[in-house]
Amino acid sequence: MDRLIRNVKKEEWKTLKVEAARHGLPIAAFLGHLLEEHRDRPEGRGWEAIRNSKRIFTDAEAKEMKKAAAAFEKIEEEE
Repeated sequence: MDRLIRNVKKEEWKTLKVEAARHGLPIAAFLGHLLEEHRDRPEGRGWEAIRNSKRIFTDAEAKEMKKAAAAFEKIEEEE
């Protein structure tokens, strides 16, 4: 079924057509590909991506960071 996309700037539409052609896809298929790619991004999954991500700090490092942050918070409160 055909759909109408409104209020797309001329340059943006031209860029969309060029990118679709570069990938050898019709615009509708290219838009579908863009949506899939966007949906699969980790930031699109919110907290789920954070909970399942690799840890940056060990428990000891995290504890040390909390201490350092607390010291800065105390300084800020005193001012």
